[in-house]
Amino acid sequence: MAEWEAKGKEDAVADAAPEIAEAQRALAQAERTLGPLHFTTVTAREKLGYAYDDAGLPDLAWPLLEQAVGDLERTIGPMHRYTVGVRKNLAVAYVRGMRIADALALFQLAAGQAITVMGPLDSNTLEARSGVALCLLEMRRFGEAIASYDRLLPDWAAGFGPAHPKLLTDRHRLACAWDGAGHSQEAMTQYWRLLSDCDQLLGSAAPLTRMLAANLVPPPRPWHATQPLGTHRLWLVALSAILVARERGGALCTLYPSAWLNRQHSVAVLKSPWGVSSRDDLLAALEWLAAEGARESMAAKVGHPPASFDFARYSHVVRNGFAAEYIDEQEAWQLLESIAGQVASAYRSWQEFADDYLAARMTIADGTDSPTGFTTRQLTSAPVARLLDPLNTASPWNLVPWDAIGRPDQPVSTSPGDAGPGSRAR
Repeated sequence: MAEWEAKGKEDAVADAAPEIAEAQRALAQAERTLGPLHFTTVTAREKLGYAYDDAGLPDLAWPLLEQAVGDLERTIGPMHRYTVGVRKNLAVAYVRGMRIADALALFQLAAGQAITVMGPLDSNTLEARSGVALCLLEMRRFGEAIASYDRLLPDWAAGFGPAHPKLLTDRHRLACAWDGAGHSQEAMTQYWRLLSDCDQLLGSAAPLTRMLAANLVPPPRPWHATQPLGTHRLWLVALSAILVARERGGALCTLYPSAWLNRQHSVAVLKSPWGVSSRDDLLAALEWLAAEGARESMAAKVGHPPASFDFARYSHVVRNGFAAEYIDEQEAWQLLESIAGQVASAYRSWQEFADDYLAARMTIADGTDSPTGFTTRQLTSAPVARLLDPLNTASPWNLVPWDAIGRPDQPVSTSPGDAGPGSRAR
């Protein structure tokens, strides 16, 4: 099972390597023959940024796209249609890299400019407004997200008709906003209505239709609860924060791993690459992680068995097993509690826990992803830095100290930044 960690985003890097290499060559040639500010050079720089972004390396994409926007502002003007479009695409790259506040500001700017330059119903305008609403959703500002989607959806329908895929996607995000705000009944009404419309308009094989059906059929168990976690249970959930922080829509302070109904995602996470599609599969995977895992095979390179690598994944698998409905809530807590002493005794802080996890990740493929040579650290260190940032009041690592698991259980007050499901969930 250890080989699963070599997949995912790392595969995207390898798959994108030819495109990245070609974009690098095109940019170098344009700079050499045409100069750094020629439009062809600027667009080549932009395309290389997109190649990095598509490969899951947004930190390499951002500087290129930022430079492209600046160059376009100087050469064709800040209000040119092309400049506005690239600015919007930079905001999309910020979202993919979880720079949500930066993305929100850029989407707001792009939306205002697009209305002026292209009109209120142009696709660029609507996409920028959709980006604003998405950022509000990701920031757990659910009330503002609901209001934004309520204003946006009629314009999508007026400009492109009721069957437009982006309209249907934004209808789903509106339902997620109601869900995240704790209005499960309203969310379920919208989920079911959208499933019916997607089935008629897109067909049963469309990805959005299949995702909604997987979430709703059979009807899901309740995924929201009413009581906040205490320090012990939040500590257990926080073991998987490294993995959840890499996922859009992930919930850091709940047993349920998503901020809204997302059973299909958890089923997919467990099926590939873990090969888990049943309760028995799940328990076998957890038994392996607790007793053996990959830590012994990594000991020679790390200098000791990196327990955090296996127990972060253990917590992640338990949480997704609960969301996939292979186990119930009581079983999930029992499984998490069974490994608490083993992992708590191995480290003295969340920093040590994270450092060991990163050291283990670096042993995979000798820490590189050929043929591009990008390190696996680039794919994991940014979420770790966010979790360890003392100013991040939504991080569970800041809400519960490492030694909290050894003290009497206490209430936890989650931050406004993790309001919604994070303040209510199991």
